[in-house]
Amino acid sequence: MRANGVAKASESIKDITSAWVQDQSVKVKDGKVTKYRVVLKVTFVVK
Repeated sequence: MRANGVAKASESIKDITSAWVQDQSVKVKDGKVTKYRVVLKVTFVVK
C-alpha cells in the first residue's frame, strides 16, 4: 500500500510546493477496512 501520495506524484511532477487532502474514504469488507482512498490536491510550479 502506498502511504505517500506526494512521493508518487513527485515521480512525474517537479517543484511540488504543497498538497492537501480534499476528500477521504475507506473500503470495507467483512467489517474490516481494506483500503484507504484520498483525493489529494497537489500544488506545483509551472516554469
